[in-house]
Amino acid sequence: MLDALSLDLSGPSSAESRLLAITDHLDASSSWLVAALIARACEHRGVVVVSLERNFNEILAVGRKVARGNRESAAAALARGTLVHVDGVAFSWLASSDASAGEEDAGPRAVGDNVSRLTAAVCDAVAKTRAAVARASADPSYAGKSDRTCVFIDGADSLALLDKGGSGARVECFLDSLSRSFGNGMDVVVSAHADVGTHADWIDESADCVMRVEPLKTGSAEDVHGTCETTHRSNVWRPNGCARRSRVGYALTELGVKFDGAQSGL
Repeated sequence: MLDALSLDLSGPSSAESRLLAITDHLDASSSWLVAALIARACEHRGVVVVSLERNFNEILAVGRKVARGNRESAAAALARGTLVHVDGVAFSWLASSDASAGEEDAGPRAVGDNVSRLTAAVCDAVAKTRAAVARASADPSYAGKSDRTCVFIDGADSLALLDKGGSGARVECFLDSLSRSFGNGMDVVVSAHADVGTHADWIDESADCVMRVEPLKTGSAEDVHGTCETTHRSNVWRPNGCARRSRVGYALTELGVKFDGAQSGL
């Protein structure tokens, strides 16, 4: 339940773009949170998923497991075209291949160009999902309530593979451009590893809200696997009446996610 996490996924179409950052640790993965948010977003809007670390089918499978109220929303969105997948791993593979080929052989597939290719692919995916939302809106059975578009970057640390040998500035320019390129009504959700720290400074400077999935400081407990702390730096993701900072314990169970003694889907 998003109330337990102090997050408002909705937003008027006239609102400016928003950026949500999700960070995790080796001992406390955010895969369940990312998958659940994707499933929830698919229920009400167009969604683009750029998978850089986890297999897309794995993300969907985890979403069916933990998003109890939205188990089939991603599958339905795929069928109607309002969910579009961009395989970021393919661009990472091109970068690795080009880097090993040598500068003379790289030609038009030079390493730096992979950031541009990925940018173009995301732009194309956003256009496709927006067109699909427009078509679906004419169908009374479509439950879409928002014409905002949500882009998920699953595994931002892996973007470094697209610009091997670079300073990282080109990758962060790509992340910055996601919210600017499409005007108002864009939601960008970026997941990264806090214990890697590749984009820690960028997250600190750019995110409107940061959700930190962390292991227990005391090690482990039978009924709690970790904590999820939500920090709002503005009100764009903040539900009415919620504190700017909140923390909740969570446990992953066979039935979904359990928050501080209350079992619920997201």
